[in-house]
Amino acid sequence: MRAIILRTIPYQENAKLIYAYTPYGLKSAVARGVLKMNSPLKLAADPFKLLDIELSDKALPTLKSVKLVAHYPNTKANYEKTLLPHIIGETILKNVTDDDDHPKLFSLLVKTFEGIEHAEDGFDFLAMFMLKVLYFLGFGLKLGACHICGETESLGFDLKNHQTLCVAHGANATDQAWHEQLTAWLKADALDYQASPRDLTFKRQVFALVRTLYQDALDFNARSFQMYQNYLKETP
Repeated sequence: MRAIILRTIPYQENAKLIYAYTPYGLKSAVARGVLKMNSPLKLAADPFKLLDIELSDKALPTLKSVKLVAHYPNTKANYEKTLLPHIIGETILKNVTDDDDHPKLFSLLVKTFEGIEHAEDGFDFLAMFMLKVLYFLGFGLKLGACHICGETESLGFDLKNHQTLCVAHGANATDQAWHEQLTAWLKADALDYQASPRDLTFKRQVFALVRTLYQDALDFNARSFQMYQNYLKETP
């Protein structure tokens, strides 16, 4: 089955516990001997590759075989890009449940990793993924109508108060541009999306919104969030 390993931790000598996301949900398994140089399973020693894996039929499965599908070298060569899969992986590990639509979310995950890999700037794919996952989990932004009156035309998004507003209730040109961008991310197919390079101010504003939405909806504030926040803050 196809899988993206999201986390590995040491387990006994030359072994690791792996936590992978698949079209069937989250799977954990023991990868025995994976740290040996000649191990046929060594591809599973590190996270964030797209693999074909086979697991044993046990309460705690063991990894039986692994085949590389994609390993995203451009992502690994760019420091900022390397931070994005950690955010995505931690979000899935901490928030996805057995009842979620795993085939659909796995497809989005693969498309997102491909998008980050091939884009000059992978930020749009991170934003797209994080906002779409909120919808998967039942906490999506309400962008279809004014928060105050229910008007559905000439809408803007108040980035400070996280509300959709119409022109009559305060939406300005900047708010309308934000509404257009958020809507575009939510409607886009990541496979076809053409990402533009983003400046630091834009990234800081969007990532602050994402962090607040996840904190408010899911009480979730990952370690990887802080790592990326520090990067955006310290980058000149």
